[in-house]
Amino acid sequence: MLKSFTFLMAVLIFLVPADSYLAGKNDFWEQTNGPYGGDVRALAINSSDYIFAGTGDGVYRSTDKGDNWAQVLTLPKTIVHALAINSSGDIFAGTGDGVYRSTDDGDNWTHTSLKGEGVRALAINSSRDIFAGTGYSGVYRSTDNGDNWIEINTGLTYLYVYTLAINSSDYIFAGGGGGVYRSTDNGDSWTQVSALTVSYVQTLAINSWDHIFAGTYGGVYRS
Repeated sequence: MLKSFTFLMAVLIFLVPADSYLAGKNDFWEQTNGPYGGDVRALAINSSDYIFAGTGDGVYRSTDKGDNWAQVLTLPKTIVHALAINSSGDIFAGTGDGVYRSTDDGDNWTHTSLKGEGVRALAINSSRDIFAGTGYSGVYRSTDNGDNWIEINTGLTYLYVYTLAINSSDYIFAGGGGGVYRSTDNGDSWTQVSALTVSYVQTLAINSWDHIFAGTYGGVYRS
């Protein structure tokens, strides 16, 4: 009986397609070798495949696909809520004290003129204008790579902005305590999206078809 069972198992294993077996072997998650000791709040990857992790203790960087991490010591040890990288490879970090910028793969950082604001979200459009969503003061915009910033809150009645996303038409979507707001004029004015006003929006994402997904306290919504 034992010999028959062993033979049957051998036949079944042999009949499993090789590609199915390999797919099962590769379809998994593994923890990277750090960074440890804190919460990771933001991730970004540049064109050199360097990975940047925004944490409760500054920024960590990996240059070998996550196998090893090192803390970027030139950036103050502050909470980093958001990271964004423009087409030139400049990195922007949204922190509890405004926005920092690095133009050399994270080796050095400069505190931009947006200071004293808790920046929770960053987004960059096709013209490289930068948008910063804050926890108390709405949205700021920079058109000169972060050197100068202006408030752009016309029509934005809820100033708690925790997530930003931009679609292929450069429409900007801001999510927060008032649901979702949309701007079609580079942030000069905002309109509340009436279909989604009751749920607290924590995060937004837009796919290649410009479908918008909103992560809220009540689950995920799609437009």
